Amino acid sequence: MAKAASYQSDASRFVVVTLISYKKEVSQSGAKKENWTVKNNNPILSRHRVVSNEEWLEARRALLREEKEAMKRHDEFTKRQRDLPWRKVEKSYIFATTAGDVSLCGLFEGRTQLFIKHFMMGPDQDWQCPGCTLEVSHVDGLLDYFEHHDMSYVAVGRAPIAQIEAVRRKMVGNSNGCRRLTRILITTSTSPSDLRS
Repeated sequence: MAKAASYQSDASRFVVVTLISYKKEVSQSGAKKENWTVKNNNPILSRHRVVSNEEWLEARRALLREEKEAMKRHDEFTKRQRDLPWRKVEKSYIFATTAGDVSLCGLFEGRTQLFIKHFMMGPDQDWQCPGCTLEVSHVDGLLDYFEHHDMSYVAVGRAPIAQIEAVRRKMVGNSNGCRRLTRILITTSTSPSDLRS
């Protein structure tokens, strides 16, 4: 008899379902024994313990108490982060764009907030960070939302603007979701060392 076992993660809100097989065995002495086997080629999943709903619920409730305590501590920590004083920007940052050099103030485009994404692309880099590429490829749908909330978005890399533009053109050509990617200024600082300080 086959049955499905599930694993739920509250942190990421996903459920993994694994097929398990269930057999009742009778020993020579006549004692009945229940045997659960996970049918999966993954060595981690195949060794994972499978329990009844009651046992799972008891373990889940115990862990949930710890999760709530951890979340409370995390909320307190993030409040302390938000309460940190702001640092005055005194350096002069200049960014190269396809439209010419732009100051840090210019990146705000008249809005009061600026979201800067560090696009991890250095000079002569022959690969792109998959996480950065994924984010920039899908931020298009959020731009109107950002602007409605008085925030500009810019992705900044350290590679020369010509190399960054080549990547941007490739991304626009390969994805329908990047039609407005030209609105996202993928720029480079003329003083890369300043970005690290």
